[in-house]
Amino acid sequence: MKLTLEILQEKGACEESVNRFRTEHCDTVEQAIKMMMKEKLYDWCNWLLSRMLSNDDKIRYAIFAAEQVIDIFEKIYPEDKRPRKAIKAANEYLTAAWAARAAWAAARAAWAAARAAWAAGDAAWAARAAWAAARAALAAGDAKEKLQRKIIRYGLKMIPKGDV
Repeated sequence: MKLTLEILQEKGACEESVNRFRTEHCDTVEQAIKMMMKEKLYDWCNWLLSRMLSNDDKIRYAIFAAEQVIDIFEKIYPEDKRPRKAIKAANEYLTAAWAARAAWAAARAAWAAARAAWAAGDAAWAARAAWAAARAALAAGDAKEKLQRKIIRYGLKMIPKGDV
C-alpha cells in the first residue's frame, strides 16, 4: 500500500515520524514497517498499522493482539473479564458483518449493525488494553519484543500490496 507524506500528515503522525519519513524514503507501508521493525520502533509500527487497515482488519488486528496477551492480563487482573468479553464481541461482530455482506435478512443485518457499534468500541478498547498489557506485563525484553514482532507481522499481512 502506497505511503506518502500527505497520508502520514492526514493520519496525524507526530513530527518526529514525519521527519523520519522524509529521510528514509519509504514508498509503501510495508517498507516503512520493515524499516521501523529493524530499529525496534514497535509502537510506531502499531500506530501506522492501526491507521492504515480497513475497519474490519483493524478489528481482526485488535482481536489477534488481545488473544496474544489475554492470559497475561488475566493473571494480573483475574476478576476483569472485559478484555475477554471484548474479544468475543469483536469476533461476533465480524461474523455478523460478513453475514450481512452476504445478504442476510434485513432484520438480521440491522441487529448486526447495532452489535457492530458496540463491538467496534470494545475492539478498540481491547486493542489498547492488549498493547498496554503486552508492554506492561512482559518485563523480559526478549519475550516482549518477540510478541510485539508477532503482532506487527500479523497486521502487516493484512496491508494490501501495490498502489492501493
